[in-house]
Amino acid sequence: MTSVLPRWTWCCILSLWVTMTQASPIAGLPSQLLEWAAAGQPLSFPSQQKMLHPAEVRQIYDMSLYKPVWFADETLTERAYALVRTLEHTDQEGLPSQRYHTAVLSELLGQYRAEPETFGRAFELELLLTDAMVALSSDRLTGRFDPRSIDSVWREERTTGELAPRLYQAIAEDRLLEDMSAMVPTPEVYQGLSQLLTDLRETEAQGGWPMVSYGPTLRPGQSDSRVIELRRRLIASGDMERPVIDTSAGDDETLFDEALVKAVRFFQERHGLKPDAIVGKETLAMLNTPISERIEQVRSNLERRRWTPTNLGDRYVVVNIADYRLDLVDHGRTELSMRVVVGKPYRRTPAFSGLMTYLVVNPLWEVPTQIAEEDMLERFIEDPEFISKMGFRVYKGWGREEAALDPETINWEEVKGGKFPYRLQQAAGPMNALGRIKFMFPNEFNVYLHDTPSRSLFYKSQRAFSSGCIRLERPLELAAALIGSKKRTGIELDKILASGEPTTLRLPSPVPVHLQYWTAWMDDSGVAQFRKDVYGRDARLQMAFEGKTLAPEDNEWLEH
Repeated sequence: MTSVLPRWTWCCILSLWVTMTQASPIAGLPSQLLEWAAAGQPLSFPSQQKMLHPAEVRQIYDMSLYKPVWFADETLTERAYALVRTLEHTDQEGLPSQRYHTAVLSELLGQYRAEPETFGRAFELELLLTDAMVALSSDRLTGRFDPRSIDSVWREERTTGELAPRLYQAIAEDRLLEDMSAMVPTPEVYQGLSQLLTDLRETEAQGGWPMVSYGPTLRPGQSDSRVIELRRRLIASGDMERPVIDTSAGDDETLFDEALVKAVRFFQERHGLKPDAIVGKETLAMLNTPISERIEQVRSNLERRRWTPTNLGDRYVVVNIADYRLDLVDHGRTELSMRVVVGKPYRRTPAFSGLMTYLVVNPLWEVPTQIAEEDMLERFIEDPEFISKMGFRVYKGWGREEAALDPETINWEEVKGGKFPYRLQQAAGPMNALGRIKFMFPNEFNVYLHDTPSRSLFYKSQRAFSSGCIRLERPLELAAALIGSKKRTGIELDKILASGEPTTLRLPSPVPVHLQYWTAWMDDSGVAQFRKDVYGRDARLQMAFEGKTLAPEDNEWLEH
């Protein structure tokens, strides 16, 4: 790193140099920058703009020995104009361009072009450009907002090095704009969402898409005047081509025909609905979602992309909570995909990354105290035999040497109203809430992937029913894929399952697990996908973008 002389030394040198030269206003910039850095006080610009990142800006000038970033030979560089052009288009990324001083910068650039020799606001222009550079870089690298200020159980965060040294190095090597472009997360994914945002805004400017009137369920083969509205709606969003309907030749434009059936199914698939071509309550709600809401949804997902690590690993498990789906990905190829059940809205599954190291076959279930209090106690009171039927054991404490209690000797009615004083453990077996297997990746929430005896939930399109953990549709297939040879693993698993004994199996190598939350994305075929904001995370981000105060979250996170 460049060595930095004491500021007072530089101040003397620069003051002497300025005195000995016939300096233009721009020539005095180094001295002004040094005086500002030495003073350490907030600035008051004529434009009344406030700096967003004064500490990082000061650090950059300390490293550059107070040399201007945007002026060379007393002339504004092309780099400055290029940065302003970039700043003026940040709305395409869901980042408001006005955040980056664009109006004032455009005004100052106009003044400079008109009278460069007498331009008297070079100091303000220099610092605001640097501040805008730092602000956009920071927003691209880690997001506009702190994830935890939006969602208390969000831990999926990008890790980056110190920003000021990185920017200083890029400036010194004359590759600033290239480096700033590379700061966006997973460019092909990010740019796909950015293009979707642009397309939606263009559609909105042209009037958006029409509503479909509410009424009885629309089914294929029916004739209904609302079919005309449905067809127009799907054409407007690109879900179907405009058909040739000649009413004078006897064509019935009110008929729910095969072309419309195909279009409705396509729409349902890309909105996470059952593709049955029936326009019922859920499908109609998706059709009538205003385009303005879709725009904000894409904007929110762009922000979450900025929060999320870009290097997920060569082989990893990823769960999209909002899509209720798990994928096992190997070097960019999806090896296995399945449905999942995630946490209820008030016990939402957190977003974070972990490292899976082992799995447990025939697991015991240590029931979280909160579940025992809120979900089970009433069942114990109503049906005293429920405990034995479901294979639960009751212990006084959490020690390994604790002896099981006879549940029939406990007055469960007296337990109500206070803290649940017992430990509940469910034996391995067909009734166990974790099913036949669980996959462990240690984390602060004690969340894991597991099997379930409640298979019917996987047939629902909306699957937020758990207490925070993730239930798997095909857990044994995932186990076989993670452990090794599917044939050999299948035989071994069958033997262990038949034994009924809890058994820990170590993975050959750790596998990253990423729990994420995407309600809008472009799939591999370039099709825009949308999902219901089941946890209200989009809504909270929209409020943050609007500068509104966020209310405390309604979340009963469990202490397992």
